[in-house]
Amino acid sequence: MASNTVDVLVAGAGPVGLTAAMQLARWGLSVRLVDAAPGPATTSRALGTHARSLEIYDQLGILGDIAPHGTRVNAFVRHQADRTTRVDFDYGDLVTRFPYMFNVDQVITERVLRGHAVSAGIDVEWNTKLESFQPHADGVTAVLRSGDRTGAAQETVRAQYLWGCDGGHSTVRKALRLPLAGEAAHTWLIADAIVHTAVERDGVHWLFPPGGALMLFPFPEPGKWRLLDSQVKGNLNIQR
Repeated sequence: MASNTVDVLVAGAGPVGLTAAMQLARWGLSVRLVDAAPGPATTSRALGTHARSLEIYDQLGILGDIAPHGTRVNAFVRHQADRTTRVDFDYGDLVTRFPYMFNVDQVITERVLRGHAVSAGIDVEWNTKLESFQPHADGVTAVLRSGDRTGAAQETVRAQYLWGCDGGHSTVRKALRLPLAGEAAHTWLIADAIVHTAVERDGVHWLFPPGGALMLFPFPEPGKWRLLDSQVKGNLNIQR
């Protein structure tokens, strides 16, 4: 049974929350990891991973489980009218073992992190929302709500620290009145699909059909690409 007194309560089981909970548990702290979602994400999410993230995955000992599911990207290719322009990435000035961009699906990254978190003794408590919290001089008291609306149950948890890793609509951020900088400039259709095309698979491609723009990001599976299309006004995530 989960304890209602812990060293750290982590809200949000995305890549940040999973990484934090896993490593804190490895260091010997008691941790609970909660997420309001009913279960792990299955839809198209973040993809691009850069050198510093790869270094952290390597330091955590999980890169070997992530790398086989990704694709190294070497260039940005722009297709407009009859002209194709390729710009190769140059990370030569970076002091790193990973001087490149790496595409790996966030769903894969989270799956790997969950597995290592379980090995460290951390199970995600799905369908459990951070309802509210009250900071104190020596910690924080948090109220969790678990279950659906008809069978919801509340629980009070005392923690030394609360980590808000709960995304753009963060309960923690809003309660602390911290602004979310920036604004959405485009609305995109996102799809992971098999595409019959002869373009090179080591680059990100940007095409300009009439009235919009289309980007293609390669996956390691034959013929599979992520498509980002800015022509639509609504946002759609296509489930695998």
